Formats: sequence, C-alpha cells, structure tokens
Amino acid sequence: MAEPEGRGEFGAFYACQLPRMLRYCAMLGLSLHAAQDVTQEAFVQVLRRWTAISDPAAYLRTTAYHLAIKRPVEEPVPTSADSHQASQVVSALPGFEERHAILRACRELPSQQQAVFALHYDGYRDKEIAEILGMKPITVRSHLRHARENLRAWWDREASDSLRREGAAR
Repeated sequence: MAEPEGRGEFGAFYACQLPRMLRYCAMLGLSLHAAQDVTQEAFVQVLRRWTAISDPAAYLRTTAYHLAIKRPVEEPVPTSADSHQASQVVSALPGFEERHAILRACRELPSQQQAVFALHYDGYRDKEIAEILGMKPITVRSHLRHARENLRAWWDREASDSLRREGAAR
C-alpha cells in the first residue's frame, strides 16, 4: 500500500520540528504537559493542511502561538516541578544550565515579549517573527528590546540574590 502524498515528508518535518516546538512552547511559559498538548494540536492542524501550506514551519509556530495564548492559565506562578519538567525539553542540548536559566527568566516576561524572544532565540529573524506573529517588524524589534532589558534586570536580580545567599551561608 502506497503512503499518502507528502506524509513521508511530514514525518521528517515532525521529527525535525518536535524538539524545537516543545522548547518554543516552554519558552512561552507553558508547563511541559501544556507544551506537549499545544505542540501536538499544532502538528495535527499542519498535517490537515500539509499540501496547501507554503511554509510549514512558520504555519506550525503561528498555530502553536495562537493555541498557547488561547489556553487557560493552569497556574499563576509555575512551580519548581513545572520548571524542572519544562527544562527536560532542553536538558539534552549543550549549554543546558544556561538554557534552563533563560527558560525560567522567559516565564516572567509579558506574553508578547515571550513570543518574540522565543522565536528570536530559536533563530528567526525580525521579519520572519513579524510574519509569524502578525505584527510589524518595528514592533518585533521593540518587544525584543524590552525583553532583553527585562531579562537583563532578571539576571541582575538573580546574581545579587545568589551573592546574598552565598554571604548568608558563610
């Protein structure tokens, strides 16, 4: 029995994009379980339109973003267990400690900044991010600048808290 047209290509696309999508959804602030649900639903929607989509990766991320923002908030503040589970998404990658810190910091960004930074972190350019999120490139750059400022402030707070804890331990 022959495989339906394009399904083999979709399998390769799925295998390539799955880890990136889980990481993207985790950086949007979703728990591991929610990231898995949103990712799977986004892939289902892509598969349904596979032959009609000109840029499947962009369509996948746009779909995942819209599913994520429509999803009810599970918990107002992620627990350490959620952070640990979400970090499993990126734990096999080089530089895990740095990625885990970035993941924790991204959860504190406003949703638009999270979305822009997550795509930027994943290697997308401003114009591509603008197309995926349906905003102007200048708006993308503004969100990215604010995200960097907020992440820098978060990093400074973390560093000073760490120094305070070390001083108290002595």
